[in-house]
Amino acid sequence: MPDHRSHGIPYVQPERHDELSPGVPAARSGTGKRQDGRFTAGPGGSAAESGGRGGSRRKGTTKLSHLIEQGTLSGRSLARARVLRKALSGEIAATVGGGMCGIAASLFVKFCAQKTAAAEEAFERGDFESHRKLTESARMDLLYAREHAAKEAAARASRRPAAADLASALALGERS
Repeated sequence: MPDHRSHGIPYVQPERHDELSPGVPAARSGTGKRQDGRFTAGPGGSAAESGGRGGSRRKGTTKLSHLIEQGTLSGRSLARARVLRKALSGEIAATVGGGMCGIAASLFVKFCAQKTAAAEEAFERGDFESHRKLTESARMDLLYAREHAAKEAAARASRRPAAADLASALALGERS
């Protein structure tokens, strides 16, 4: 990880775009819906599974890291920033996050989306210097988000084998 010092304080810089770590790709998941969009029935069907998940849709989310609220952005830019945040979070989760975009990574994605929307507004106003600064800052936020997601996925992957060993040891203990 490259770093530099400014005023005697060390700062970590994200990896260059052409030297990014590979990350952990997400596992492919099947859908439990019929062709017409309805859930499949039965105790093992997707309707039972979906109901069992309850409030897990919001698990691991915070208002600060996931919601883009009205600020100085126009309504159109705000809507675009929300769509961009969702798309980028999904892409990071699928490519390097091992199926998950954590809170820290999502916070950086939110910053990136807001700055990108603000940069577009600055470009429309003809403020090219602000546009340049905001796009560069948004790029850095996106690289930080990708880096955090990859590190979290690697940490989760390194914890999995211990749990798998424990499960196999328990299974062997039950057989004897």
